[in-house]
Amino acid sequence: MNAKEFADKFPKAVESILNHHYMDDFLQSFDDETEAVKRSLEVKFVHSQAGFDIHSWSSNSNRVLEAVGETDPSAVKSFDVCDPNVSRSEIKRVLGIFSLREEDAFTYSSNLGHIPHWPTKREVFRIVMSLYDPLGLLSHFVIHGKILVHDIWRSQKSWDEPISEDLQIRWTQWISLFPMLKDIRIPRSYFGEYATHQLQSVQLHVFVDASELAYACASFIRAEVDGVIKCILVAAKSKVAPLKTLSIPRLELQAAVIGSRQSKSAIETHFLKISRRILWTDSRTVLAWINSDSRKYNQFVSCRIGEILETTDVFEWKWAPSKLNVADEATKWTTGPDLSSTSRWFNGPSFLYEPEDRWPTQQAECTGTKERHRECSSHYR
Repeated sequence: MNAKEFADKFPKAVESILNHHYMDDFLQSFDDETEAVKRSLEVKFVHSQAGFDIHSWSSNSNRVLEAVGETDPSAVKSFDVCDPNVSRSEIKRVLGIFSLREEDAFTYSSNLGHIPHWPTKREVFRIVMSLYDPLGLLSHFVIHGKILVHDIWRSQKSWDEPISEDLQIRWTQWISLFPMLKDIRIPRSYFGEYATHQLQSVQLHVFVDASELAYACASFIRAEVDGVIKCILVAAKSKVAPLKTLSIPRLELQAAVIGSRQSKSAIETHFLKISRRILWTDSRTVLAWINSDSRKYNQFVSCRIGEILETTDVFEWKWAPSKLNVADEATKWTTGPDLSSTSRWFNGPSFLYEPEDRWPTQQAECTGTKERHRECSSHYR
């Protein structure tokens, strides 16, 4: 109510307060320092008229911090669920997201305290459920901990009983990756110093995939900047397959559902003018379902196809082979997820950096086992 009283005098500040506040936090990006200073001071003034004092500002610009009166610009800002007054050294139970001001990038803290080598069911649950990754940027890592929790639950171990030997081996493989988390650098700005108006042909690419263990989606922004193609991960989501066994095509359909939801959310929450959206799947069955009359299928399939077609169009769905499907990294362990900042998980598959005429097409022949032929059939339910 306080903000709306200043709608005539500070319309942009009011828009920022209404659309860029999360509880009592203000989060917004600007193309230049002058605009950032002006908007921040206006927002600060409007709030002050109601007795609200915004403090603990963070920015990659010293000029902005000086303008808003930040006294300790070098402090590391935490974006986790801990009390903001708790020092970083005291944060032990949450994999927190931190902003590196000078690098203008986000990184992760893996300070989870003591991690047992051979844990009990309770200890595994405590650590896995403490991981905080709201945008899903580490979905390809976190999901394997959740799959482990899933399997421990099925083993019917008691809470304080050590997990079995085979699960302990997988646990050791997973926690061995923790030290690598601190080296991850995710740019706060999608395309560095380039302003929004310099971006051309901005596209949203969403990849979906599933296995018998999990299903996932990963969304990327692709844009042309000064004749150079750039891609970056903007959000991802992964879920463990339900205890009740589902066929792979149905799990692929579940992945398509969360992919369509995420694409809708990405378009609604970004102020970039996205000119095109493409959703990629390696399941020909899902593509056949999407391109058919959903009413002829059973309720499970028809309801999910109906939801997909409410938020996306048929022509936006494309086929990509499994080896080029980035979401595959979150559904299959293989040698373990690639946590390097230069991996395709954070930067998109190689074909997105090529002209569109070199992108995968669905013209490839369906060859392989009998099960693979069944998956390619549009009549498979």
